[in-house]
Amino acid sequence: MTTELEYGGLVGFIDNSGTIHIGGLVGRLTGDLTNGTFVLGGLLGRIVDGAVAFGGLTGTIDASGVIRFGGITGGGTPSGPTDPDFAYVKSLLHFDGANGAQATTDIIPANTVVVGGGASGTILSTATPKWGTAALLMRSPNVGVTCQVTGPALNFNADFCVEMWFYRSAAFTTQTVLFNANAAPGGQITVFSQGDGKFRVFLSNQDGSLYTIADSAGAPSLNVYHHLALVLNGTTLKLYLDGTAIITSTIAYTPLTATNGRFNLGGATNDVQIFLGNIDDFRLTIGVPRYTANFTPPAAAFPNS
Repeated sequence: MTTELEYGGLVGFIDNSGTIHIGGLVGRLTGDLTNGTFVLGGLLGRIVDGAVAFGGLTGTIDASGVIRFGGITGGGTPSGPTDPDFAYVKSLLHFDGANGAQATTDIIPANTVVVGGGASGTILSTATPKWGTAALLMRSPNVGVTCQVTGPALNFNADFCVEMWFYRSAAFTTQTVLFNANAAPGGQITVFSQGDGKFRVFLSNQDGSLYTIADSAGAPSLNVYHHLALVLNGTTLKLYLDGTAIITSTIAYTPLTATNGRFNLGGATNDVQIFLGNIDDFRLTIGVPRYTANFTPPAAAFPNS
């Protein structure tokens, strides 16, 4: 059940994964809406037999899922859109935050995100976000970590969809990586642009066999955001640019059993071939392909539930 939550005049919700979202804070519910605990904004809250205690206020959650908290009542579904495949989302990054920050969080609370590269490295930038307040900005080549996500469920062992918005302001002159995941000893899933700006996808089985190399026919335009989605649907691999398939390949691929529990955005695992530009609203879905034919790209930020 997804339940709306209002606290101190702020509207939020508890999603189906037990994550609490309110006032820009993200917390985690342990247990259920009858008996559980949660941490939000550094404060510990408790739910005991449907009674809520948090920040000195008390409230209740009734059988219909309505929350009465601090004299404010909420209930039903969260405001805004929801994602019917959210149960399959393994990583969701909005990259909202302060300009120049080298830290961000994943909506999936089990994941850890590292953004860095030193004074000239990757930052959050408020200059040109696609959605929200900021976007990831890779500024300099070969300066260490761009954005690496680590978590227990980041294994490409089924159909998947890797998608993001990206923005580039200069023509590509070398190979630059947008997404990379490796699985020892030889598995790889990589999306990168070539020196001419066209896209290439590398895909290999875990032992390094079936090394598929597929190239797109054209390059994306400059100074505008584009939606990119890499989709595996059974034996069909597709790369979509702005909802149109630019790479289609039929493969005898064996889903990876492990990808070291991590992936990189904006650069390779060894932090080279760095993409210079912005990435915003990244979503990784494992278990459903999401897109099986050409589609209209999302018209808003990806939902959090």
